[in-house]
Formats: sequence, structure tokens, C-alpha cells
Amino acid sequence: LGVTGGYNISIAGGSADGNIVDVIADSEYGEANLVINKFVSGGLIGSVGTADRVGNTNNNQVTLTNTRGNGKLEINGYVAGGANFATGIGDASGNKVFINPPQTGENYLIDIKEYVLGGLVGTAGTGKTNKNLVSIQNSHVTQYITGGYNQGAGQVSASENEVYLKDVSLYDSGVVHGRFVVGGLLSNSEGTGLVDLNEVTLVDVAVNGFVAGGLDWYGKNVTLTHNTVSVTGGSVVGRVAGARSFSGSDANFNSVYVQGAEIEAGGEY
Repeated sequence: LGVTGGYNISIAGGSADGNIVDVIADSEYGEANLVINKFVSGGLIGSVGTADRVGNTNNNQVTLTNTRGNGKLEINGYVAGGANFATGIGDASGNKVFINPPQTGENYLIDIKEYVLGGLVGTAGTGKTNKNLVSIQNSHVTQYITGGYNQGAGQVSASENEVYLKDVSLYDSGVVHGRFVVGGLLSNSEGTGLVDLNEVTLVDVAVNGFVAGGLDWYGKNVTLTHNTVSVTGGSVVGRVAGARSFSGSDANFNSVYVQGAEIEAGGEY
């Protein structure tokens, strides 16, 4: 089963905003793995037909914590602050995801079998994925991690998102292509807009994949500016870029800071 704070599947429209989900694995569960078989999402708008609708998944929060000495917290799907899969107009902005947040003290491994994102606008939508935050520690993620992931067409944006990772592994049995850590991402060939002021910070992280502050994955007329990446310690098998454009868009005034980290070429980015 999946876990969500607010789930909207109304064809008529409506939002899934301001929801809070806390999942805590503590000593009450003993040493056995605690497993959620699908997804965890703060706010979720499902795929509800092909008619245009209006609704946002904004300002949701998800917190996952494991405080046990033994036993994993396993998520067999994805984790999202706000995910909007509907057709029509809708944002996924201002969402937050905390996985093993530092204020809870000593934490242990959380294993996420798919991906983690702050805010998502799906392929049938148009909207913004701005000002999302993803903070992860002491965990493993299999596929990718991103602050704002915008798959929508039309006038869209993925700006001012933040990703912070410490003691995290992004690894999928040696697969590098299609695996990434990105602050803000546009991926629709009909998407036009801005990817700016995204921040990615990695501390003692092992990534098999691409790392970027901003990424234009075959968008149209996209501007990528003032995105930043900081890598301290750890390793990256792939490439590291302040911003990367696959469509010939402008990528100006982006920056990368690397200290004490091993960067090894890999993948097709």
C-alpha cells in the first residue's frame, strides 16, 4: 500500500496542499524491517482522465525517520513531497522532504527502491515546480533525487529548489544512465521556461549517475542560470555540472565546487 497525506482524484479539479506525513520506525517495531510497499507522498493528484483540470500540490511535507539500531525502513516505491500527475494547470511548489532529519539524533539506514523528489508536475500538466526542498541523510536511493521535476509542456519552471544529501548512496547495480541528483529539472520537449537558482549540496555521498544544479532534458527555449553544486568528500561516477542543457538553451552563470571528492567519468550525460 501507499501512504499519502492528501489524495485528490476528482475530475472536476481541486488541490492537495498543506498536508503532513510522518513515518517513524522506532524500537516499538523491534529489529524487523518496516516495509511500505508502494509510495509515500505528502500531497498527490492522480491521473484522472484526459480533461483539463486545475489544482496544485503545494506546501506539503514528508518526514521519514529510523531510530533503531537494527532493521531498515524500506520504501518499495517513490517518496514525494507533492506529486501532480493530472492533466491541465497545476503547480508542485514549496514542498519539503526530510529523510532521517538530523534533529532526531542518531539514525540508521532507510532504503528507497525508486526515487525521491520534492515537487513533480507530470507530462500532461503545465505549472511550476519551484522552492522545493529535499534533505536526506544515512540512506540509500536507487534511481534519482531531485528538488523540482517538471515534465510539463507550455510555460513551466523548476527554480529555487534545494537538495541536501549527507552520507547517502545513489546506486542501482552499476547502472549510471538515467540515474541522477538534480536541483531543478525540465524534461518535456514542449516545455519552455526557467531553471535558475537551484542548489545541490553533497557531503560524503556516493553517486552513480549525473549531478547538476539545473538540467534541461530536451526542453525548448529554456534558460539555466545561477545554479550551484557543491561536492565535499565522497564520490561521483558520472558527471558534475552547475547546469546542463540538452537542447541548446542558454546555461550561464552556474557554478561547481568540489573538495576532497573523487569524480570518475561514466554514463552518457
